[in-house]
Amino acid sequence: MHCRLESLLARDVPPVFDIIVSRATFKMKELLEHALPLLKPGGILAAMKGPGLEEEIGTLNTMKTKDFRILRDHSFTLPLTGDRRRIVLVDKPRRECR
Repeated sequence: MHCRLESLLARDVPPVFDIIVSRATFKMKELLEHALPLLKPGGILAAMKGPGLEEEIGTLNTMKTKDFRILRDHSFTLPLTGDRRRIVLVDKPRRECR
């Protein structure tokens, strides 16, 4: 499915997505608050981020849910502009059976 996250926010959409990709549209905390409820357990959020990511990550400890892990943070330089970008991979862990 290709759609904007904003279009799903007003609907009661269950956690059906294996992967969600975001292209620098939200602050990290806001993105996680909106995207995590849509991800299946074991799902991945791939977020392209620009400058200021450290500050955004610092705000994540104020979130109500802690049901995510930052798996990878990859920095790279855009070839034409030389601007720095990062891709952050976040997962929603599967629940363990007890």
